[in-house]
Amino acid sequence: MIKGKGFRKAGAWMDLSIVGIQFPVAIAIGYFWGRWMDRWLGTHPWLTIIFALFGVAAGFVNLFRITLRATREEEADAARAAAEDGDGES
Repeated sequence: MIKGKGFRKAGAWMDLSIVGIQFPVAIAIGYFWGRWMDRWLGTHPWLTIIFALFGVAAGFVNLFRITLRATREEEADAARAAAEDGDGES
């Protein structure tokens, strides 16, 4: 059981650490997609700006999703630990 708890915590930390990569990647994808569309449609710089802002929004959405998932997992682990402590006292 201790081994599983360690893997859950490691998984949560890995999810949180990937935010540092996902955020700039989302912005870069939006920027380069907008730049490509600007060249294709001749609308420079408007689509670059719009899609870069979409990338920023996508980065924040990923940030909130990951932190919410990590928070829920942490609360579930705390509740599980409290239940195990309560069972041992009886």
